Parts: sequence; structure tokens; C-alpha cells
Amino acid sequence: MKFYSAVFNVSEWKILTPDYAERTLKGRPGNFRMKVALALLGNIELELVQPLEGESLNAQFLQSHGDGLHHVASFVSNIAESIARLNNLGFKVVQSGKRPGAEFAYLQNPEEPSIIIELLKRS
Repeated sequence: MKFYSAVFNVSEWKILTPDYAERTLKGRPGNFRMKVALALLGNIELELVQPLEGESLNAQFLQSHGDGLHHVASFVSNIAESIARLNNLGFKVVQSGKRPGAEFAYLQNPEEPSIIIELLKRS
């Protein structure tokens, strides 16, 4: 947070430890927890994710690559329709979860593994 606060001149962060339900990882039930720090940069939201426990895409990324850009997120009004649209482009859900007020899905295309897209629906 200190680094990104300096780089992007961020003074306010919202820190959460979401209690996600219905978690999945690569098509099977997931059991992961994470801490999230959120900051607004105009109309862009910066999200820093710290894996706390369990296997997750975020933990795997840190082990393989260290700190860095993991995914790009898009806010959507209908997550099922957005997943279907990306499925038609070859993307598959590789991690997902729900909590009161939010639902997310990470999608990746095996032919383009360098990009993960997060669909995020907030209510």
C-alpha cells in the first residue's frame, strides 16, 4: 500500500477481509481467504490482494511471480451473462466467490494465459 500510495498519490484505502461463500478454484470447491485493500483513482479502482490461507490464484501467482499485476477487473450488472459472453471467446471460470453485496469470477483463456479477467458484480 505504501508503494502504490506514493506512485498514485492515494491517501485513502478501504481494507476488507471478505467472508466469501460458494468459493471455487479451477472447477472445484475452494477454501481460501484473502485481505483486500481498495483505492479509487478517478474512475479506476486499485485492488491489492493478500492471500491469507488456502490455495488460490492469488497465492499461486505470488509463489510463481512475486508481487505484480495479477488481473484486470470489470464491473458488470449481470455476472452470468458476462461469463457466458466470455465463455464464447474461450475464457473459463478459474476462481469465483460470493459474499453479501458482491460476487466475483476470475476467467482465463487457455490460449491467452497471460491475462486474467475479473468480473465483479456489486449490489
